[in-house]
Amino acid sequence: MLRSGYTMEHPELLLKEVPMRKSFSLTFGGLIFFSATLLPTTPAQAQPQPITLEVFLDMESVSNPQLSPDGAHIIFTRGGVDAVNDRRYSAIWIMDADGSRKRMLVEGSSPTWSPDGTRIAFTAQGDPRGSQIFVRWMDAEGATTQVTRVERSPGNLRWSPDGTRIAFTMSVEDTDPWSIKLPSRPDGASWTQGPKIVTRLDYRQDRTGY
Repeated sequence: MLRSGYTMEHPELLLKEVPMRKSFSLTFGGLIFFSATLLPTTPAQAQPQPITLEVFLDMESVSNPQLSPDGAHIIFTRGGVDAVNDRRYSAIWIMDADGSRKRMLVEGSSPTWSPDGTRIAFTAQGDPRGSQIFVRWMDAEGATTQVTRVERSPGNLRWSPDGTRIAFTMSVEDTDPWSIKLPSRPDGASWTQGPKIVTRLDYRQDRTGY
């Protein structure tokens, strides 16, 4: 159990605070694996602590780490819960390859480096609505531009080898025709909307709709 106030950035503090009965380390291919058996805890310490809603709202996650082409920097997505506006948030952060100098770049997610390392492509809320693709230059100015205006959320961004194009996936309307011909509406008529045909199990998603 980690004591409050300590993080994995200072493992030497953890080793001093946790008594160990026996330990061993193994090295494979330059990687060190460490195992330890802790001394028994008191009954008060052994009682499990349930995760409360307050704790959940404070939890953050990191995902999609991407090493720059020159190996000097890592960009990643940092996300959590915005309790005030009842939604999730995400932002793109950057740090040096050794884990130092962590700082936020821009709001968004799923960043990917251009082949020459001068730009990143990512997704964020844009115009006219929903998720769109943006490109940010990685110089001191950090100019950002929106490069898509699509109706559905793009994903799986990939740069072309020459850095001039970005490929992505996006849901599109099914082209299967509706075989029943309905009568035309009279001028000025206020009819209900036409039927929606659903042919697959996964046809709706929370916060997205059809």
